[in-house]
Amino acid sequence: MTSPPNDLPVDQEATAGRRTPDPRPIGTRYGLVIGVCALTGLLGAVRLGAKSIWTDEAFSDAVAGLDLPTMGRVVTHGESFNGLYYALLHVWQVGGHSEAWLRLPSVIFGVLAAWALFTLNRRLFGVEVALAAAALLAVNAFFVYHEQDARPYSLAVFLVVLATNLFVRALEDPSILRWMGYGAVGALAVYAHLFSVLVLTAHLSSLLIRRPRPRGQHLAAGFGVTVVLVAPLLTVVLRTDPLEREFIDAVHLGSFRWLFLNLTGGGGLDTTGSFALLLAYFVACCLGILMMLRTARDRGNDRGDPHGAWSFGLMFLWLGAPVIGSFVVSLVRSPIFYPRYLIVALPPLVTIASIGIAALRGRSLQTAAVAFIVALSIPPLLSYYGTDFKESEDWRRAVTYVVRSERTGDGIVFLSRYGRRPFEYYLERLHAHVDLASVYPDLAWGHYIPVLAEHRVPWSTESAAERLRSGYERVWVILIWGGFGNDDQDAGPLSAELRSEYALEAERQFGAQLQVRLYGKTRPDAALP
Repeated sequence: MTSPPNDLPVDQEATAGRRTPDPRPIGTRYGLVIGVCALTGLLGAVRLGAKSIWTDEAFSDAVAGLDLPTMGRVVTHGESFNGLYYALLHVWQVGGHSEAWLRLPSVIFGVLAAWALFTLNRRLFGVEVALAAAALLAVNAFFVYHEQDARPYSLAVFLVVLATNLFVRALEDPSILRWMGYGAVGALAVYAHLFSVLVLTAHLSSLLIRRPRPRGQHLAAGFGVTVVLVAPLLTVVLRTDPLEREFIDAVHLGSFRWLFLNLTGGGGLDTTGSFALLLAYFVACCLGILMMLRTARDRGNDRGDPHGAWSFGLMFLWLGAPVIGSFVVSLVRSPIFYPRYLIVALPPLVTIASIGIAALRGRSLQTAAVAFIVALSIPPLLSYYGTDFKESEDWRRAVTYVVRSERTGDGIVFLSRYGRRPFEYYLERLHAHVDLASVYPDLAWGHYIPVLAEHRVPWSTESAAERLRSGYERVWVILIWGGFGNDDQDAGPLSAELRSEYALEAERQFGAQLQVRLYGKTRPDAALP
C-alpha cells in the first residue's frame, strides 16, 4: 500500500529543496480527503440523537449553559481541563439543547481529526498509509463513541493531530511564525485535554533522534508560546487537582490489556471478537515497529532522508508517551490511567498499524489486511449503535417513568448527587412540571450549579435525613455509581432513615448503572433491601 522505504518523502530542511509533488491529479487528491471526511462524518452521524444522554454529557450541558462569569468560576474551581470545550459548547447552545445538537460538535471535531490525520500521514508516509489509518480510525468503535459524546475528547484528538501537523511543517520549512503557530495550537490542545502535554513531550523528545535539529530560537519560540499560554491553566490545575478520580482503579500490568481492548475498538470487553481485533492490531503494529527499526538502521545516519527514521520514531513516541507517562503517574501518585483520557494515543496507534500493513508485500495482501481489521471492527460498532443509552445509564426512560408515576408531595433523593443533572436535563426536555421536592441535594430545581454547588452549598446527607423525618409519604431514590455504597458521599444517614421509616414499593433498573426505587411510609419496620 505504500512505496518502499527508499521512496519516503525527502526533508525540505535537509535538502534545501521542495518536496516531490503528489503525481495524482488534484481532483483525485481532494477526492481522497473528501472521502475520508465523509466516511468519518457518516459513521459519527448514525443515530446521533437516539441514545439517552449520560451523566457527564448532562454535566457538559449544564456548565456550558451558565453565564460566562459563573462558567469561569466553575472552570477555576475544578473543571479547568475542559474549559475550552465548555466555551465552545456555550456558543453552540444558541442552536438548542437536544441530544443530537449537543453531540454534533464532537462529530465535526471527529471529521477534522480524520482530515488532519490523513494529511499528516500522507506527508510522512504516503497516501496509502494515510488512507488505511483514516479507515481504521473511522470504523473504530472507541473513536465513534467519543465522536458521539458531548465531551471534549474528539476535540482533543483533532487538536493533537493538528499540532503534530504544524510541528512537522515547522521542521520542514522553519520560521518563527510557523513555530509560534505550532506553540499556540499545542496550547489549545492542552486546554482541550491535559494529556495533550504528553503528546507535546513526545514531539520534543523526537528531536533527539532527528538530524538536523531545529535552531534553538525556533524551539524557544514554539515551546515558549505554549508555556506562556498554558501557565494559567497549570496554575489552576496544581491548585485544584482536577484529575483526582475515585472511580479509576489502581494500575497493574493487566491495565494495558484493558486499555488496548478499548483503543482498538473492542469496548474493553473480554470477548472472542475483541481479542481477535486486538490480536490483529498487535500483529499489524509489530510489523510497523519492525519497519521503524529497519528504517532507523538503514537510514538513521542519512542526512538526505531523516524522515525515514524520525517520522517512525515520532509515531512511536506519540503512542508511548501518554500511555507510559500516565501509567507511571498512576503508580507513584494517583490513578489517571483511563481509556478515554488516553484517546490522544489513538491516532499513532492506527498509524503504526497502517505502517505495518504497508510493509506486507503486494497491494492485494495489503488491501486484504485493511479489510480484515475493518471487518473485525464492524461488530463492536454495530453493537454500540444498537443500544439506546451510554455508560449503562438510560436517563430518558428513567425520568419518563418517574414523571408518569410521581404524586404531589413526593420527595426525591439522588445518590450519587451528580445524578440530578441528567434528571433535570430530561425534565426540561419533557417539558414536565413536577411536584417532587428535592430532598438531596436540597436545592430548588434549576439552582444546582455544577461544581460550585459542591464547593459552596452547606448541605449534607444528615440534614437530608432530617427532612425525611418531617414527612414524605413517598420518596423516590435515584441510584447511580454504587448508590448507597458510593464512596463520594456518606449515604449512611439516608439509608438508616429509609430503613426505619419506609418500605420499598417499587424498583426498576434503567441500565446496569442506573436504578430507580420508590419508598412508601407504610411499614416503618421494613428492612432496606
